[in-house]
Amino acid sequence: WAAKVDKYGRFEWGTDLGPTAGFGAAAVTATKDGHFLIAHGPLKVMQLNSEGAVLWEQTHADPKMLPRIAFAIAPAATGGGVMAGAAYTAAGGTTASRDALLLRFGHKGEAIWTQTYKKDALTQPEDVAVVQGGYLLVGWTEGKIGTSGRDFWAVRTGDTGDEIWNKRWGGDFDDEAKAVAIATDGGFVLAGQTQSEGAGGADLWVVKIDALGTKLWSRTYGGSEADEGHDIARVGDHFILTGRRNSLGVGPGGLWLLEVTGGGDLLWQQTYGAAWKTQGFAVITLPDGFAVAGSSTRNTTG
Repeated sequence: WAAKVDKYGRFEWGTDLGPTAGFGAAAVTATKDGHFLIAHGPLKVMQLNSEGAVLWEQTHADPKMLPRIAFAIAPAATGGGVMAGAAYTAAGGTTASRDALLLRFGHKGEAIWTQTYKKDALTQPEDVAVVQGGYLLVGWTEGKIGTSGRDFWAVRTGDTGDEIWNKRWGGDFDDEAKAVAIATDGGFVLAGQTQSEGAGGADLWVVKIDALGTKLWSRTYGGSEADEGHDIARVGDHFILTGRRNSLGVGPGGLWLLEVTGGGDLLWQQTYGAAWKTQGFAVITLPDGFAVAGSSTRNTTG
């Protein structure tokens, strides 16, 4: 389901996007002409107009093959866009081995090319960005299936998906990149969560890399409980992040919003809602502030 609200949060329209084939991942992005590109389920891409009407849709997964699932989407400079997903290479649910997939599609969703990438047995994409001369795919990678040891992961590609570099960053425990923002100096800032560094439990982790994938710095934010990072957006030379704060010390916990400088210094942080029941999943910048989308659990029984 896709919904549009006005700047005051008032509902304008909602559109049923159809079945997800058991996979609930979805992503949306706006185009320059005021339309919306949406990726969800079995590599399905669709375009909605400004009123929520479906203009076209295409599905690029074969039901006779192992699952191929969409996770992220971005518009391309020359029209159409790219869709990032996971191409399963073995059965077994969420712990099954899989490769990251990048699909370039045209003005009506038709496939132009598809490339797959991997670092270890289980390579999971979470976000994609259009960068100078190509694309950047971000997520996490894990070597031995079913054990801890996930790392931040990114691959830089050219215009036709050819791999330029493929790198990972992390420690002995699970570290998962969820989103990326492009810095003003041409580098990239990855955001997610780490269990290898920080104050304990899990912490929001931000890693800055240059255009060649060389790590420049990293910072953690959070306390002794499980604190998570889900999205990042650039605001000037700074970055705004959202996730979930479960550690005490910043209000009651819950949906977490914080701003950091281009060097990772914390400027301010704020929480909304209750810990474990409220979290932020996406953030965008607006002329007069920010908008955050997330979830709020209404009870503890389901």
